[in-house]
Amino acid sequence: MSKAMKPDGKAPASTALPAQTSPTTPIDEGPQQFITREEFKDLLVKVLCNLFQQSLQQTGDRTER
Repeated sequence: MSKAMKPDGKAPASTALPAQTSPTTPIDEGPQQFITREEFKDLLVKVLCNLFQQSLQQTGDRTER
């Protein structure tokens, strides 16, 4: 049986965080921006096309050497 478990098999009610836990980064509470599904799709296609083109260029650079 694990030392962290009570004899009844349940975990302790409260568990303390380790002392070496780093402080959390505050969440940016700036204004929210919403985009439509179509805008998201268009952006995603652009990003994927750019990544694909970069991949082709790198492949071409390797074969030219």
